[in-house]
Amino acid sequence: MTFVIEHFFLNQLGKTQVSSVITQSHRVLKTYFILRTYLPINMGRIEKRGVFLKKLKLVGILLILGLLLSPIIYSRFTEMRFQAQIRNQYKKVQTHLPQILIDLHDLDQNPLFNPKNTLKDATDFMDQNLSWQGIEPEVNDKNRPLLNLFNKHPEWDKNPQNLQSLYNDPQIKNINVDWVEQLSQFDQWNYFRSQKIQNQLKSVKYKNRLDRFVTIAELPMPSLNELRMSGIVYFLKQIKNNQIDEEKSVIAKIAQLSHSSETLVGRFFAAQLLLDEIYLDENFKFLNLKTIAREKIESYKRVTWAWQGLNRLSFFHKIPKELNAYMKKGTGFCSTHIESPHSLFPVSLFLDTDLFKNRVIFEKDYAERFKESHKFREEAFAACGLKTLEGFLSRIPATDTAPNLNQKTSYTWKNLPYFKRSISLANKSLFYNNYFRLYEKN
Repeated sequence: MTFVIEHFFLNQLGKTQVSSVITQSHRVLKTYFILRTYLPINMGRIEKRGVFLKKLKLVGILLILGLLLSPIIYSRFTEMRFQAQIRNQYKKVQTHLPQILIDLHDLDQNPLFNPKNTLKDATDFMDQNLSWQGIEPEVNDKNRPLLNLFNKHPEWDKNPQNLQSLYNDPQIKNINVDWVEQLSQFDQWNYFRSQKIQNQLKSVKYKNRLDRFVTIAELPMPSLNELRMSGIVYFLKQIKNNQIDEEKSVIAKIAQLSHSSETLVGRFFAAQLLLDEIYLDENFKFLNLKTIAREKIESYKRVTWAWQGLNRLSFFHKIPKELNAYMKKGTGFCSTHIESPHSLFPVSLFLDTDLFKNRVIFEKDYAERFKESHKFREEAFAACGLKTLEGFLSRIPATDTAPNLNQKTSYTWKNLPYFKRSISLANKSLFYNNYFRLYEKN
């Protein structure tokens, strides 16, 4: 075939021209084979680069979309986690409700302390004899020998030998705690009436959310440790002088006054004093004190802590109606509404409606629940006579003429949709403990 083509070209064009045509043909063919060999490779690279750029563009779009949606996703995640906490707490309520009702009924019918109709308040008297934590000086000079005595005998309430060592310490006779004897003339001790606390509560209704929390968290407290040590020393002196009242010891009297404060710390302090009384009776066997049964004291502690959990839960669930009969003074119900950040922090935080009631799309609307919660607290404050703390339930004023109103205090996150809800729920979760753990021990 090649011969035929060459013969044709020779006859038509001549040798020189034929040679030139053949050379050009070879070049064309060479270029063709080069392109056929390498062009697909380069085209593949170009196609791959195009795919890569498309993928990169898609990733960029997803990142931008993720950044835009992250507040919503984080808010929903936080809310779901918090709701899981709430459901878990409510399950605990349902599980332990029968025993809670048994404890409440028993304590209501047979209270640890029998209050008198005529009440004489020990607040001013206690102020004169106790130091206050949070107010300088935190230890009165007259009580320093008392603290030094107990520092010499650590764990006296756990080790009987240390208790005997404390009892036999000659320093006891030099410590003057005669004022403890006068506590018998009082029936009530509401240390929230103290001027030391009232001075800080006067302006609370003019403060913003965080300042309200700080106010309640930083309120000064009478030194219950000094009161306990004073009572123990007075009791030990009575033993030495054979002056013990077996019907009602001075320890039980201090416990009754602490209980009457209707505070969370007051009730737990009262329980500790009653356990101290049992401990002293067991180690001084000749006393024959009329002590309260240990199981009843534990029951008192359980319901006190359980009310705290029920109070927290009331923000998102209605309290079981079986408990309505015990929402009154003396049952521990009132103690959870006093002096506790667990109670008053959510109240003061959520009264300013920008965190929960004003919602944006995809956020759960809590407006109705907070309306019910606020009503619950108003009724609780009325039932418990908590006039001194009503400022925490008042709305934050919009005027800048109110005294002590610090409107410069601002939180950028509170104005960010979704983030404000997430941070608020996270903050609330920080205070969520297992308030029913004392029932779980049984």
